[in-house]
Amino acid sequence: MPNRIGTTLAATSVVIALAGCGQRQPSTVPGFEGVGFKGGSLPGILTDAVTFRRDDDTISTTVMLASGMSDSDYAEALQSFAHEEMLAAAANDPDFLERIRCAM
Repeated sequence: MPNRIGTTLAATSVVIALAGCGQRQPSTVPGFEGVGFKGGSLPGILTDAVTFRRDDDTISTTVMLASGMSDSDYAEALQSFAHEEMLAAAANDPDFLERIRCAM
């Protein structure tokens, strides 16, 4: 994930927390057997929730809300899906999750 997207998301109100999700399907993310997700965004407000079922049957759930984004940052985020990559990294990499916590 490029630093500029990470910086943009960290500079806005980004929240990672536990939550439930709705739709479920097999995962294409390595190390995960299944994924469930629920998203929905408004201009300048990006949201997503993803539940990952790991190969060992443990579950990790991530939720993100980014608000106060400029129109250009919002449009770029919707085209790049970097926020979804960030959620997958946060669910799978404790060091990455710690970087998010420090940035907040």
